Amino acid sequence: MTPAEPAAGPALSIVIPSLGRVDEVAVLLASLRGQCRADDEVVVVDQNPDQRLLPVLAAAADLGPRHVRATARGASHARNVGLLHANRDLIWFPDDDGWATPGQLDAVRHAARAEPEVDVFGGRCVDETGAPSMGRWPEQPVTATRRNVWRVGAEATLYFRRRFFERAGGFRESIGVGTGGRWGAGEGQDLLLRGLSAGCRIVYRPAIVFGHPNKFETDSAAILAKGASYARGVGYVMGVNDYSPVEMAPHLLKPLIAVVGYALMGRIGRVRYYAGQLSNRWIGWRAGRRDRGHPVDAGPSSAS
Repeated sequence: MTPAEPAAGPALSIVIPSLGRVDEVAVLLASLRGQCRADDEVVVVDQNPDQRLLPVLAAAADLGPRHVRATARGASHARNVGLLHANRDLIWFPDDDGWATPGQLDAVRHAARAEPEVDVFGGRCVDETGAPSMGRWPEQPVTATRRNVWRVGAEATLYFRRRFFERAGGFRESIGVGTGGRWGAGEGQDLLLRGLSAGCRIVYRPAIVFGHPNKFETDSAAILAKGASYARGVGYVMGVNDYSPVEMAPHLLKPLIAVVGYALMGRIGRVRYYAGQLSNRWIGWRAGRRDRGHPVDAGPSSAS
């Protein structure tokens, strides 16, 4: 691996789950050049049924990427498989369609060196123009709590110290993209909530910036289906992590207000969307409450 200028701070394991993308993986790997140190490692967890990534990995040989096969689908499963092959103190799971922004890894190392007591660092996302991507991000640093954990990072913007997984376990494989199940999102927050319950310290630092395209569905049926799956996932995470009715109420109130507001404006499409958000968060929460106390379905020691 060609080293960048030395930067103080721990080495990173960069674990990239990938399915169905080729050019985007090449862009991500290229963005790591000049940022990776000689003691960093890159692990690509390949969920494709063919060899499409081999030329991409060969072209990035200077980064020394390790090619690992995953035997099941789902981003959470792939991350857990990657954990088995990650050997550094800091572990990051970038999306395979994103890119490291200039200075990103140095910002992570700086934060980790300056705050040794922190177990997880969250960052933000921007698109190609520098505009916020994948949500609205706080402008100021945040310390995570059960109330605000939904704003401190997405899976691709979280950087974990190894010790975190020893306390909280791995990703719950029944939640997230690619599982084929009902819970289409929230696996990152589920992991963070388990970490908070275990006494881990989790923060958000806006100086850590990952690049990711803003993607918007245009087909109304796809928008409703994706929104429903994500909403059920978020509700499930709240339920399985023992959110009380009082804690859950604000997450139901927001879509309820949106339903009323859009109904008054006559925007029926928006009414349908937020009505789906409301009902599916409730459905997910109730299912999660039923599953409280069940063991996490996968982790670093069982992902294989």
